[in-house]
Amino acid sequence: MVAETDMVLTAPMRLSRAHAAGLAVRAFPLPVELPGFFVRAAWHERRQGDSGVSWLRGLLSEIGEELDGAS
Repeated sequence: MVAETDMVLTAPMRLSRAHAAGLAVRAFPLPVELPGFFVRAAWHERRQGDSGVSWLRGLLSEIGEELDGAS
């Protein structure tokens, strides 16, 4: 048997909604305004011309642009 536990998480609303579907989770707006945030990726300069890294950077950029448009 699993015991019920109260937990608190501060997360972006889009993330909360996406992962709360089908779970016993409730989302509430924060009582204060928080600043925005940035997501960054970094790689060693020796990998600058690596085709796999280039592909990953492009994919991350596309996803970020899609998320920006979904606000």
